[in-house]
Amino acid sequence: MDKKVICPNCGASNETTSDTCQFCGTSLEGIEVNMESEGGNSDSSSKITITKITEKKKKGRPQIKYDERVFELIYDEMEDEAELYLSDDIISLEDEFKHYKYYFNFNYLWLGTIKTIVSEGLKYEFHDSISIEKENLDLLETFCNLNPKDCKISEISEGKEFLFILVCRAFYNTIFDHSKYTDATDKLYDYYLHSDVYRQKEEEEEARKEAEDDERMDKRASRGVNGCIIIFALLFLVIPFLGTIAFPDTWLDRFGQWLMMDVFGGVLRFLGFD
Repeated sequence: MDKKVICPNCGASNETTSDTCQFCGTSLEGIEVNMESEGGNSDSSSKITITKITEKKKKGRPQIKYDERVFELIYDEMEDEAELYLSDDIISLEDEFKHYKYYFNFNYLWLGTIKTIVSEGLKYEFHDSISIEKENLDLLETFCNLNPKDCKISEISEGKEFLFILVCRAFYNTIFDHSKYTDATDKLYDYYLHSDVYRQKEEEEEARKEAEDDERMDKRASRGVNGCIIIFALLFLVIPFLGTIAFPDTWLDRFGQWLMMDVFGGVLRFLGFD
């Protein structure tokens, strides 16, 4: 089968390497590639669609500098889509943050479903989802400059208003303007390090390490006990052999007979072997 690009203007077949139609000059970028059989017959069950990927059409993984302690960049190569999420550590501080992300394909920051913010005598009510773009960047800066001591946010847990402000500042600095809020990501991660979530995580990790250490110590102790048992068992086997065979009519012989008859015999009787 040959791959051909059909010109949308004149209908002529062109090679897949052609950027423009060789007959009329029409651009072929992004045009679907058709599979043509040598005999001219087409089998519907074997038809496939191949789209020519061009650098102009493909966005690819964004080359952006971000703090990996705070953010996670996810790129879907199949869909050619990329988003900048908050890291799992930061999301663990406030469940609502799992909805916050920047979509590179659409060039906007989505801040979930915040409905109402009350701060310093002003009430902000949002009737739609908050999407931050270049055109309304002043709204994000308003969030960045909220007074955490005089601020209530409908979807954010009470007492975590400052955390919301830090998240907004971190996104602002990372995506829109690197010269502003330069300490936002450091403060956000420091907030995490002093949180109950981090403390609980540390305690669980320490408990896991202690359990592993205890398990290793138990295994070592078990191996030591087993080694002693094996040594004593060998001694009880070797001494009777030496006493009764190698050194007859000596104290080893009498000691060996005593072990064989009295000690071993007593053990066997105790076990029910008369």
